[in-house]
Amino acid sequence: LRLLGYDGPDFDALPEDPELAAFLAKALKNRDPSYAMVLVDIADPDNLRWAGLRPDLKQNVGSVGKIICMAALFHVLAENFPDIEDRARVLRESVSPAGDWVSNEIHKVPKWDASLKRNLYSVINQKDAFRLSEWVDHAMSASANGAASIIWREAMLIRHFGSEYPKSFEESERFFNETPKSELAKIALAVVTEPLEAAGLDTKNIQQGSFFTTNSKRKVPGTVSFATPRELAR
Repeated sequence: LRLLGYDGPDFDALPEDPELAAFLAKALKNRDPSYAMVLVDIADPDNLRWAGLRPDLKQNVGSVGKIICMAALFHVLAENFPDIEDRARVLRESVSPAGDWVSNEIHKVPKWDASLKRNLYSVINQKDAFRLSEWVDHAMSASANGAASIIWREAMLIRHFGSEYPKSFEESERFFNETPKSELAKIALAVVTEPLEAAGLDTKNIQQGSFFTTNSKRKVPGTVSFATPRELAR
C-alpha cells in the first residue's frame, strides 16, 4: 500500500545500494550458489533502495506461482465484468465444486460447520465446493494446491464463457473434456501470461507453466514454470 500512486522508475532502474549489497553478500556468503535474492527497501518511496544476489538466476519458484494464478483470475474478471460490483458479486456468489481436479492435498483449509457454528479444518476433497472468493483464500492463505488449480481452472472458464459465467459444473467440465488438450494448454498459458504482460513484467523471466495437482495436470497439459528474483520483485 505504501507504493499506491507511485509513478517513479522500477527499482532496478536505480543503481544498487552498496550498503544493502554488502549486507546480502555477507548474510548469504556461506549459502549454496542456488540461493538468489532481491531486497527492495520501500520505506521511503521517494528514495527506493535495492540490492540483489544473483538477481537473474532463473528457477522454479514453487508455490509463489499461485500469486500468478490469482492475478489471472482477477484479470479475466476485470475484462469480462467491467463493473466492480459485478466482480464482487461473482466472487461472493459463484460456487464451484472441486471435482477430480484436486488430488494428494496436504494443506488444511477452514470449512464452516453450520451445526457447530465454527470452522473445522481439513484438506480439500473432491466433494468440497466453495465460493470463488473462498477458493482464492484457500490458495493464498493455506497455499492449497487444489485451490490454486481451481482458481486457474475458473479463470479459464471465465475467459471462455465471458459474462455468462458461471455455468453448471457439468457444462464447465464438458468444455475441458471436449476441447483438444493442445488448445487447453494454449488457453491456460495465455490466461496466466496476459496479466503479467499487462503489468509490464518480462515474461521471458517469469512464467507459471503447469497446474499444481497431478489430476489437473492430466486435464490441462503444461510446460515449465520459472522466475527470477528480479522479476518477482518487480
